[in-house]
This record gives sequence, structure tokens and C-alpha cells, in this order.
Amino acid sequence: RQRLAFDVSSTTTLDMYAAAPGQQLDSAAQQLTRQKAAHDRVRGVYEGGLTIWECSRDLVRTLGQAAETVSRDDGKEEQQQQQEAEEEDGKGVRILELGCGHALPGVAAAKLAAARSTETETPETETERKAKRRRRSAERKNEESDTFAAVARVLSRGAPLVLHLQDYNEVALRLAAKPAVRWNLDNLNVEVRYFSGAWCTNGVLPANGQCYHLVLSSECTYEVSDVPVLVKTALACLARRGGVWLDASKAHYFGVGGGADELRRVLAKRDDVRVDDVELPHVPGENIRRVTAIRWL
Repeated sequence: RQRLAFDVSSTTTLDMYAAAPGQQLDSAAQQLTRQKAAHDRVRGVYEGGLTIWECSRDLVRTLGQAAETVSRDDGKEEQQQQQEAEEEDGKGVRILELGCGHALPGVAAAKLAAARSTETETPETETERKAKRRRRSAERKNEESDTFAAVARVLSRGAPLVLHLQDYNEVALRLAAKPAVRWNLDNLNVEVRYFSGAWCTNGVLPANGQCYHLVLSSECTYEVSDVPVLVKTALACLARRGGVWLDASKAHYFGVGGGADELRRVLAKRDDVRVDDVELPHVPGENIRRVTAIRWL
């Protein structure tokens, strides 16, 4: 295995473990890795799940920054709104990563949510709770525009924690996602399930019709024809109240035409979602990368 360190802030690093090259492979895995060696992807055969792509790293950092934001505030400003949501939706957080590959974003989200669920809360008086409820009501409109606050609310929902991971290739789940889950979540109480195969073109959920508070995808928009299917599947999976879909993509994938720009074009045809970008540093000469946050209006 290999250790990956993600710099969340000047003082915080999120450590993750992922499968390293040079594993002992069975025949099916050997065939898939030969495809990987020859091409980044082979449509309908291999969809890139054995590579740790740059945008998945961006998504891990974004999740860590959201958790860092709520940690600096001790999470108290989020708790009242969470309690209101839980009255309708029940406690706990459900996370889905589409096209997961090594599943580092999904695993990171579960790890961060587990850390939040085990923190000790300071008891508050009834007067303090009422004051915060009034303040939250007045500030809600502004805070809805804050992607980090929206993600922080999801990560603060507490137990039970559910993580579902989907990838086109079963071998990628076996060689990349499952080891990442084992190495990063082994001592945490997280229910994990795996799904292999194509995204559902009719919008049927990959998890028996259950919606998710957090949907994640990275490097999934490279093919133009795949973007509408991704949008339909992700939104069908996304909880109507408080749900956040985070997609990390390059602005444009040269040669195939997809990318974050194409995702925005598809989403612009809808009038029922809000779309925001998380600002990322750009290295001159490199392809622009974006994290896009999508929420129901």
C-alpha cells in the first residue's frame, strides 16, 4: 500500500492509504491492468478505475476543508439546522461515490463523518438553543450559498454511517476500493456496500431506491455522451433536503470533449438545481480543474 497526505490547511493534513502498484493479480486483474498500461480507458471495457486521478485528490481536499471549517466553529452553528433536518429525514449520513476507482473521496468523507460523530458536544441551555435557532433562521439564506457549510452539515449528521461505492469494473472495486476501505475505515462503524456495472440510464438508484445526503464523482465527465447519464443518476440518488453532489473534473477533456464545462451545460438546462464552483488553485500550463457543487433548489 501507499500513504497519501492531503494538505487541508496550513496546519492540518489528512492521511489516506491506497493500493500501490505491483500487486499480485489474478487472470482477470492481469487482463485489466494490461488495458490500463495501454490506455487511460477503453470504452465499455476499462473506465480508468485503477488510477488515482488528480481530481479525486481535489475532492478529498475539498471534503477535508469542509470538515476543517466546521471543526474551527466546533460545529455548534450547524447542529440546530441538523436537528431540524433529522426530524424529517432521520439521523445519520448516507454517502455514494459514483465511478469510485480507489474510492478515496468516498472513504475520506466516511472517515471525516465518523470523526464528527464521535466528538463530545458541550451541553447547551434552552435559552442558548432558542437564540441559535433564531440566528440560524435569519442567516439561512446566506449560508445556503456556502458550499463548505452545506457539506459540513452533511458530515455532522452523526451515526449511522453508510458508504456505497460504484465502479464500472468489479476488478477495480476488488483491487482498489476494497483495500482503501479496509486500510482507512477498519476500526470505524461504517456500513459499506459495492456496486459494479454501468450507471443506470433510466435513473434507477444503484442502492434499492435509497437517496444519499452526499453524492461524489471525480473524473467521470470525460465523455460527452456520459454526462447526461451521470447527471440523471446522481440527481436521482441525491436527497432532496440538504443533499449535496460534489463533482471534480477537468474543465475539458481533450480528444473526447467532456469535462466540467459540459457538466455545467447539461445542468443549465434544468431549473431545479443550484450549481456552485469551489475555487481551486490553478497551475499555469495545466488543464483547469474544478469542483462543482450541485444542490436541489
